Amino acid sequence: MVLTQLENLSVISSSQAESIKKSMENLGMKDAYIQGLQASLAQKDSLNLALVMNLKGAIGNLEDKDINVKVDKGVVFIDISDKLLFKSGSFDVTDHAIVVLGKAGKGKQKPA
Repeated sequence: MVLTQLENLSVISSSQAESIKKSMENLGMKDAYIQGLQASLAQKDSLNLALVMNLKGAIGNLEDKDINVKVDKGVVFIDISDKLLFKSGSFDVTDHAIVVLGKAGKGKQKPA
């Protein structure tokens, strides 16, 4: 090992070599910790993507640009464009929007 060679040549003392060795071990542990965090974030992103795709598929067509589903900090946001909700110049909700809203709003309801 390079540290042993440096120590043998009296370029560094044994305590300095030990300090360098401990610093390198700490760096290795920090690197492993960072890699673990990155793997966890990648897994979370994959789960969020799967959730978004499943929700969008359950609500409507996956290719529908008028429905956008995203997950941010554990909260699911469903954005439905006004083009899907209303006909131009009207305040009446379209039949298609009623179906989509019914699917998006399905869930556990409190008893009346």
